[in-house]
Amino acid sequence: MLLRSRGNSVAAWAVAGPLQETALAVSPLYVLRPTAGVLDPGYLAWMLMRPTAQSHFARESVGSNLKMIRRSAIETLPIELPPLVIQRAIASAALLAAREFELSTRLAILHNDLTALRLDACAPSNHHNDRNLE
Repeated sequence: MLLRSRGNSVAAWAVAGPLQETALAVSPLYVLRPTAGVLDPGYLAWMLMRPTAQSHFARESVGSNLKMIRRSAIETLPIELPPLVIQRAIASAALLAAREFELSTRLAILHNDLTALRLDACAPSNHHNDRNLE
């Protein structure tokens, strides 16, 4: 999994399965390797994005303009470890919630565009009378 360690907020991504090609994570990324059978990567990504973790990282960040998270801030973050089946359920639910948000946002944009088109179709043609604007 990947953790972005610089910026106004920390972001985490679980990488599904082994990579097909060699990859190199460069600064500001950390590569985290959760212990298989103990910690689900998707669950860890969800945990790292929670407000409690973000607050921890904000307290532990260094730098004046561009904040950075030290490795020690990651290592000292308390992680609750429910059974693996619960971790996987939480990770799946978090992915579904994120997808629902993306789709809802896209739907709202499309609905707004459709409404604008319908209103344009109802509006008088571009040949309006300038006297009505006074």
